Amino acid sequence: MDYREGQTATNPKTGQKLVFQGGQWHSAGAAQGQQSVGAAMTQNKRSEMRDSLTSLDQFESDLSHLEQTYDKHFKQQGFPGMLREYAPDGISEINQDYNATGQRLLPLVAKALGFTSKQFDTPAELKRLEKYVPISTDRDQTAFNKLRNLRGMLTRQRNNLNTQLGNKAKPSRKRTSVVDFNDLPE
Repeated sequence: MDYREGQTATNPKTGQKLVFQGGQWHSAGAAQGQQSVGAAMTQNKRSEMRDSLTSLDQFESDLSHLEQTYDKHFKQQGFPGMLREYAPDGISEINQDYNATGQRLLPLVAKALGFTSKQFDTPAELKRLEKYVPISTDRDQTAFNKLRNLRGMLTRQRNNLNTQLGNKAKPSRKRTSVVDFNDLPE
């Protein structure tokens, strides 16, 4: 996006006003060059948060795969299909894939629940985390609830990170000299 000299933007959360001068965004109250956009958040923190959003993209991909596999192979199975649900992973590739995909979600579930890396390493905590992801032997209602809770966890994490980064859906708007704070470069 091209910005013009003198355009302004206001942070909707803090009310901080910025003005575009000399090719950069500056605090409207500060002298040119003193305070740029993002001064309140370090570049490392922003980068870490963007990496977390990328991790959530993988979380969403794995979760979508679990949901599709559940709908196709596990949901409301009658007697013959039910036997496959309880087959050992070595016998059923579907079960093996479903259970392995759930295990890949554990680090992100741990992060979403506020676990430290040391907590995630203990067998007791790992067992506790495994209760959040579906496995092939879960009954329909249990698997459904786990998938729904994981989807909610993903949505809350993504919304939280986007809010902290100042990201939001960009509304269509007319060209004006006032710029949406969230559209500013980082």
